[in-house]
Amino acid sequence: KPWSFFLFPFLLLSASFPAPGRAQETLSLAGKWRFRLLAPGEKPLVGPGADDSAWPSIRVPGHWELQGFGKACYETPNDETGLYRRRVPLPAAWQGKRVFLRAFGIFEGVDIFVNGKKAARHEGGYTPFRIEITSLVRPGEKNLLALVVQKKIPHYRIDNGDFWQLGGIYKKIDLLALPGEAAILRCRWRTPPGPDGLVPSGRVLAQALVEIRKARPGRTLSARLEKNGHFLAQAAVSLPSKPGKSWVEVSLPPVPFLPWNAEEPNLYTLTLTLQDPKGGPPLQEERLPLGFRVLAVRGGRLLLNGKPLTLRGTGTLDIQPDQGRAITPDRYARDVALMKKANINTLRPGWSGTDSALLDLADKEGLYILGEAPFSNCPVSYLRDPALFGEFLSRAREAVLFLENHPSVILYTVGNENGFQPVHHFLLSWIRKEDPTRPVLAPKGGWASYKECDLVSFHYPGRTLLEDIARMAAKERPKPLIFTEFCHGLYRGGGGFEWLWRAMRSTPLVAGGCQFAWCDQGLYIKRKDGRAVLDSQGPYGTDGMVSAGRAPQEEYFQVRRVYCPVKVREDRVAALQPRIRLTVTNEHDFLSLRGFHARVSWRSGLDGKELARALLPLPPLPPHT
Repeated sequence: KPWSFFLFPFLLLSASFPAPGRAQETLSLAGKWRFRLLAPGEKPLVGPGADDSAWPSIRVPGHWELQGFGKACYETPNDETGLYRRRVPLPAAWQGKRVFLRAFGIFEGVDIFVNGKKAARHEGGYTPFRIEITSLVRPGEKNLLALVVQKKIPHYRIDNGDFWQLGGIYKKIDLLALPGEAAILRCRWRTPPGPDGLVPSGRVLAQALVEIRKARPGRTLSARLEKNGHFLAQAAVSLPSKPGKSWVEVSLPPVPFLPWNAEEPNLYTLTLTLQDPKGGPPLQEERLPLGFRVLAVRGGRLLLNGKPLTLRGTGTLDIQPDQGRAITPDRYARDVALMKKANINTLRPGWSGTDSALLDLADKEGLYILGEAPFSNCPVSYLRDPALFGEFLSRAREAVLFLENHPSVILYTVGNENGFQPVHHFLLSWIRKEDPTRPVLAPKGGWASYKECDLVSFHYPGRTLLEDIARMAAKERPKPLIFTEFCHGLYRGGGGFEWLWRAMRSTPLVAGGCQFAWCDQGLYIKRKDGRAVLDSQGPYGTDGMVSAGRAPQEEYFQVRRVYCPVKVREDRVAALQPRIRLTVTNEHDFLSLRGFHARVSWRSGLDGKELARALLPLPPLPPHT
């Protein structure tokens, strides 16, 4: 064993930007709420007159099962219902403004009451939503919020799957105030391509859905583009003066730019400002992270800015043993650092949704995200029943609105392991109309999805892998193959991963894939004796390359080695040579090896002792050489 070889870049390329989000008024609802786990048939006390002073408190965001209430369930939820109550003082300055409640994750159904009156009902545990409560709140006073949360809804099988089912308000929740007379309800950006349709032109289109409730001529919408605080371009347009709701577009002139990709995540900041004709402070301001990139499928290849992509991915069912899915940003940052060390460049958060903290990290640090309309393993009768299509559409719509302004989101995936059914046709049509800038696919849609999807997805390839590749190559219009799940951790046992990856990389038709899964699905569950035990539902949740506590396991190191984009072709060399020559290949999609070094060490084959070490610069090989 004459030496070991490890490659790393000396320079880490990244960009910083102001935290994306809204510059207008928000009021966080995180913290302590009064809570009661309702008995079967018990009527929830949602009115202001009810006395909840003796009720226990519960932490929000969080799951009630991990705070001493109810029972955690795996795969199928139970019938538990939790009642949350909190009195919230609203600023008097919110008088005349529009007030919304925003929830980024409540599992699974929730009835929302404000000051004793029902405001809305929402179903679907893995997508953010927003409801307007202006007519029900009293600014300058305390307002009672009561949320009745059910773990099991009538069509719960849309949202359940092979993972923990945990109830509660488990992600961020807040109140948002928007201007009363005119407001931006939604905004997005586009970086249109040049004449070849593959590379960004340098232009930016800023689009905003504006609602005018009180006519006032002279209002404007402006868009400003910056990078690291440095001004690049600005433009403005006049808003309609009549009441109504409409899309307004601001076109910025072309600017010199650095494209976004996971290897060089160059980020910009786009600020949209709604201005009153009288001047003064902006009525409303929106800041969005922006990356110049164009996605396309041409000649059977998935292209980003004209370059073929190689997706070295993993599937992530977001969960922490002590937090469940109420994951804090520091935990996401630790996960992303571990993933980057393992040469992972793609995440498929899958059917349990994801979090804005992870998306922000993916934009900044450089990770591709497969954004999913979350539903999994549904009964076929659901997928073919037009009466239920609205249930699926609400989840897809909320997912798209949540994901659309993140440059890291490169594909939309529709459901999980449901084949290709009438509901897929319905949802694909809607998604393509709503966001034509990203390709779409159906995970495990197989050959049935060939005509309607931009990429064809298979799961867990085996002996048929090479046959599927040959069949696609023979098509008159070949499309990229993607293995949105492969090499399942529960059955992997450390074997087969390298062979599968080599087979995938043997043809340009395979865009890559996502091994399953990133982490073990372990939770600290309290037993009757008070002890907390790490429970993975027997072996069924032990499918990660890292443990529930994020300790790398055998598979992690195998993935790191196989996914490494810089490789040495030789697997052995003769030790007794005055000079050793090694063949290095660069499988990056965008980066050259300029600035990369190799740390080389020589060890004795007898006792393993290190004899010498060196740090050697690598040749500046361009990508794919």
